[in-house]
Amino acid sequence: MILSDTVRQALTAGHLAHLVTLNKDGSPQVSLVWGGLDGDEIVCAHLNVYQKVKNIQRAARIALSMETGEKRWDWIIIS
Repeated sequence: MILSDTVRQALTAGHLAHLVTLNKDGSPQVSLVWGGLDGDEIVCAHLNVYQKVKNIQRAARIALSMETGEKRWDWIIIS
C-alpha cells in the first residue's frame, strides 16, 4: 500500500483515530486509539490484549478514521 503525503502527515501529527474492528458476530467494535507510522506500516498503541486486539488477531480487517481539523478528504483502505 502506498500512502499519500497528506495521509502520512495526518498519521504522524499525533491525532487520535477511531479504529473499527469486527467482533465474532460481525458487529463493529470501535476504539479511540493513537495512530502513527512505523516506516510504511500504520500502527497504534495497545497496553493490554483488549477486544480490539483479539478481533485483529482473528480477522485482520479494520477501518481507521481520523479527524485532522482540515477540510479535505483522503481515504485509506486497508485490507
